[in-house]
Amino acid sequence: MNWLRPSLLVARRELKDSLTDWRIITPVVILTFLFPWLILLSANAGIDFLERYSPGLVSGQLVPFATMIVGFFPTSFSLVIALESFVGEKERNTLESLLSTPISDRTLYLGKLLAALVLPLAGSLASIALFALLLPGVTGLTIPPDLVGQIACLAVTLTVGMVAGAVVVSSNTTSVRAANLLASFIVVPAALIVTFQALVVAWNARPVLWLVALAQAVADVALIRMGIRIFSRENLLARTIDRIDLRRTWRTLRSFLRQEPAAVLSGRPSAPLTVGRLYRRDIPQILGRSGGAALVVAAAAFLGVAAGWFLARSHPLPPELAGEWKWTPEVVRQHLVEFRRALGGWNWAPWLIFFQNLRAIFLSGLFSLVSLGMAAAAPLLLVSGILGFVLAETAGLGSSLFPIAMLLWPHALLEVPAAVAAAAVALRMGASVLAPPPEMTLGETLLLGLADFLKVFFLLVLPLFLVAAFVEVYVTPLLALWILGG
Repeated sequence: MNWLRPSLLVARRELKDSLTDWRIITPVVILTFLFPWLILLSANAGIDFLERYSPGLVSGQLVPFATMIVGFFPTSFSLVIALESFVGEKERNTLESLLSTPISDRTLYLGKLLAALVLPLAGSLASIALFALLLPGVTGLTIPPDLVGQIACLAVTLTVGMVAGAVVVSSNTTSVRAANLLASFIVVPAALIVTFQALVVAWNARPVLWLVALAQAVADVALIRMGIRIFSRENLLARTIDRIDLRRTWRTLRSFLRQEPAAVLSGRPSAPLTVGRLYRRDIPQILGRSGGAALVVAAAAFLGVAAGWFLARSHPLPPELAGEWKWTPEVVRQHLVEFRRALGGWNWAPWLIFFQNLRAIFLSGLFSLVSLGMAAAAPLLLVSGILGFVLAETAGLGSSLFPIAMLLWPHALLEVPAAVAAAAVALRMGASVLAPPPEMTLGETLLLGLADFLKVFFLLVLPLFLVAAFVEVYVTPLLALWILGG
């Protein structure tokens, strides 16, 4: 804990500067203490009208949503403090003296982070408390104390994530203007998260809010670890201009595509580029480095099946539909005819299935670059959730699960390994920014992950998906009918 005392000293210095700046304090005070009154008065003006038509809408959905908004606004403005934590001092020419102090990079970073967190956290919690206390007197409505606690927990975890992301932006830009422009990549996702939280409350699924808070806390830890790992005072002083060099980016990516992944990381010469080398050495190296990510993806797929099964058990189909869920050979033939008609005939069906699956995997891989890898498991999570729902509904109506297995396993033997491999590499690619290799920059780390993903995508996923699409159209139906006795 030798880093704690110096970090607190840095935080106290930063906080003192912020509290003496009226341009920061005035908006924070207004948003913390006056904005809740504005929301209360606006809500009170429309409550009488809404109560006539839907009383539960006000107390059950609108009031919790208003509470979340009240806690979000002080945080969104206080991001200015976090965005200026490093780059602001650089523009004021006060950064060199701070960086010359005999403290480690981690200590300096954590001190700045603590200072940037105080005002947003205090403002958010104070706004929520003030709104909850004044609500009964102004509108006659109340918020359950446990819901206030949930909203406060969500506000704390969201605030920490926003501030941690803003400090990362501040330590990797060269001007306050650039940092403020990049702030939209923090505020917009945070606003979407608050909207999702409100929808969870509207669906009366409040236990899910604890899972949301847990997910936000995990993201907070990841962002803080990322900031500590990539922060370097030497790089901060040496960086003078933010410039996108597309030619250099392409040269670096092409170099990573031509080399073995192990050679890039170790700095040793790579074997000559051949198709045989790509399959014998590159693909095994990439999959070997993605073993942990593959376990995470498999766990997400299992979670999707469990969630679909639970949802089906919570919302069972009426028993009178049991006859429609009997998987007899006649029913299978009927579904195959409808399947053929929907895809425009057997000649186009394999290609449509192939391109649809390929597009889903490729887009999820690209979105992994900007989502810390979380988008990688989205297709598998969705498909496994649907599968779990169908299996549970079929079992709940007393039908056998054997026919469904017959309609899935031939092509699934090819599709599932390819999809898991692609998702694992994409997950590792997006999450690699949390712990870049010591000798590589953040951009080089992402480009190496992208090169690995492109190799797996074109050399492994594409051929397996192509074969699986033809198996799904021409082999699976015949095999299923033969096993079912039809």
